[in-house]
Amino acid sequence: PSAGPGAPRVFAPVRRRGPGPLWGALGVGGVALAAAMVLSVAIPAFPGSGVAGRPSSALLFGNGVSPMINLGEDLRRPTARPVLHYRTTATRAPYLRLLTLDEFSGRDWSSRLFPSNSANTVDKIALPPGLLDSVAVTETRTNIVVDGLSARWLPIPAPARSITGLAGAWYWNGSNGSITSPNDTTRGQEYTVIALNLAPTRDQLRGSGSDYPSSVQRSLRLPADSPPRIAETARQVTAGTDTAYDAALALQTYLRGEEFSYDTEAPAKAGFDGGGVDVVSTFLEVKTGYCVHFSSAMAVMARSIGIPARIAVGYQPGTLSASSSIAGTGRYSVDSHDLHAWPELYFAGVGWVPFEPTPGRGALPEYTRTMDAAQTPGGQGGTAGSARPGITDDPAATDPGARGGSADTRQEPVTVLRLILVLVGVIALLLLPAIGRVERRRQRRRRILAGRAGAAEAWQELTDLAVDHGIPVRATETPREFAARLRSLPGLAPPGERPGEPSGEPQ
Repeated sequence: PSAGPGAPRVFAPVRRRGPGPLWGALGVGGVALAAAMVLSVAIPAFPGSGVAGRPSSALLFGNGVSPMINLGEDLRRPTARPVLHYRTTATRAPYLRLLTLDEFSGRDWSSRLFPSNSANTVDKIALPPGLLDSVAVTETRTNIVVDGLSARWLPIPAPARSITGLAGAWYWNGSNGSITSPNDTTRGQEYTVIALNLAPTRDQLRGSGSDYPSSVQRSLRLPADSPPRIAETARQVTAGTDTAYDAALALQTYLRGEEFSYDTEAPAKAGFDGGGVDVVSTFLEVKTGYCVHFSSAMAVMARSIGIPARIAVGYQPGTLSASSSIAGTGRYSVDSHDLHAWPELYFAGVGWVPFEPTPGRGALPEYTRTMDAAQTPGGQGGTAGSARPGITDDPAATDPGARGGSADTRQEPVTVLRLILVLVGVIALLLLPAIGRVERRRQRRRRILAGRAGAAEAWQELTDLAVDHGIPVRATETPREFAARLRSLPGLAPPGERPGEPSGEPQ
């Protein structure tokens, strides 16, 4: 039977004239979900940075936890995440130093913390201590963009002479060469570093004496109860050497020898992770570990035979993208798997000199390379070439963290794939409410047409349909009042009640 003229009707769907509340909510939710997913992909976790990337109040690598152990935990993360990218005028892609561990308790390495000196602004940084004019020096310019690192230690090629473009207050430390900020972080920073590339000759290093300043003599300290294996091994390895330089070279060659292998997992599984004297003693027996163990072993053995030593922590040079050269300078991408530790030994007249004892990571500095050494160019010692900087001749054999190839075949496709997956995920999330609504509407209409649904369900479908089309449903309205308001909307009045149309009833 036909309903009376004033009875409410269920109308067929009409074209939406604009976004309603449902679509607005979906849009806002979609943007929030997309932002969260993109941030989770793009921003890497970093030791000591906390969930929100907040740097610790003391050392970068944790609140009272050994920075060496935290470095290992980060290297063992299965997925590498971008940290920064840079361009440099240096012919050898530089290591980027974050901090220097110059205090050794016997159990842990740490960094001496000094109050910030407001006079030590980064626009003019003093020459490194102990450097004589006779050492060959070239100036380099490196432009760095931080992609996903929040810390109060600034990654820089060292030694730096000036830094421009930083936001906030940053100061240099004359003792260990680090750049720190009391209140600001590296997050989102873009800056330019003018640094020095030191090129001491072998003769200059061999001619270095043992007259160390008092500040350097602190870097000779070792616990009295150090395991005897450390000093005994150092003496055996350096037997027959006449100078501190030759002894240091012998230590580096020994640790890079075939007896040792690179492995990030073995020390943690066997319970000898870290850089303390007991760990070093075990490492010299087991002969497997990663950069933490190789750098600690060389530094501790160097101290045991009277050579001041400390450990630098930072990043290897990263990966060169062959397709991104601008004016002859390529772009290097650094990720969390490029984290690295290497020892620095002190030579009077030259200062702190880096070495590379870790096999399969980094490259030998030029002043430690023999004429017949066949090392892949790049890193601290080689010239930048088409091969990945920081990787030696056969890294894949022992180094699970070493990745060959350029950023074009490793970083960029992975990044694009991640973005595609994020986009697909966001679209799927946005479609879920709509799919649910369509299915609910189909089920309701089927029940209504079959006579199995009552007036309440039919009314719920009508109000849901109105909300979908941006028509508010007021809780205070009766069904008759709501139907009358629908009829008053342009395009929604039933035939015969639209303005300018005949009623269709007999005159």
